[in-house]
Amino acid sequence: MDHTKKELYTAKRPSGLDTTNEDLQPAIEQLRSDSDPTNWLILKVKGTSVVVHGLGAGGLSEFSAALDDEDVYYGVLRCSIDGHVRFFHVFFVGQHLSGVKKGKASLYKSAVFALVDAQGEIACTSGTEEYSDSYIISSIARITRSTNIAF
Repeated sequence: MDHTKKELYTAKRPSGLDTTNEDLQPAIEQLRSDSDPTNWLILKVKGTSVVVHGLGAGGLSEFSAALDDEDVYYGVLRCSIDGHVRFFHVFFVGQHLSGVKKGKASLYKSAVFALVDAQGEIACTSGTEEYSDSYIISSIARITRSTNIAF
């Protein structure tokens, strides 16, 4: 294969998402702050903009209640693992979406998750059928090799 053609197919391209929403940065800073009880953040894409869908301090059950099968959500969980604060991405794809929307969600995932550093990613691509609090906890335990997890 010609070298220039290879570059064409392997070059990283921008996602085209607007990450300059005025609510975005304060929400991320609130989640990352050690002095704030906030322990989850959910982002979603509206048009070509990343927006805050939800933010809270109610732990995993409150995070879970903010998800539904009608959209794609890019969540970030803040939890304590063996006494150390860690962040985890949760990629949630509702089961009532077209293949095109699911494909776009996968394309946008890396751009959205680049906004917040995390220690691991949990994917729930079958909507609420696959998702449960125990699935999230067991996934975090598998990633960290620890069962001492607190939200």
